[in-house]
Amino acid sequence: MSPDEEPSHAITIARRHLRETSLTLQTQAQRSLLRSIGVQTLGIGSSSAIYAGLGWPLSTCGAVASLGLVSGFYTLERDWRRQRLLFEADVQERGRLAIEHCN
Repeated sequence: MSPDEEPSHAITIARRHLRETSLTLQTQAQRSLLRSIGVQTLGIGSSSAIYAGLGWPLSTCGAVASLGLVSGFYTLERDWRRQRLLFEADVQERGRLAIEHCN
């Protein structure tokens, strides 16, 4: 392979990798966001039920709602970190294979 062809080959590999992984990344991001929203909704719903059904003080119900929000954000952050690490490992492996293929 001539030196002129190598950069275009690397660009082709990068574009193919981006095309293959972008849909997967979007799907995983949407799944993580929905999971986070579900946890937050559960916390807010629980606080509303406690306030309406048991008549507990509003401050206690606010604490339960806050716990739901924080748990939801923690879930989102944990999923984001896991997906980012998996994506980084995949990019490194594909980069290694592309360099190996060019040599």
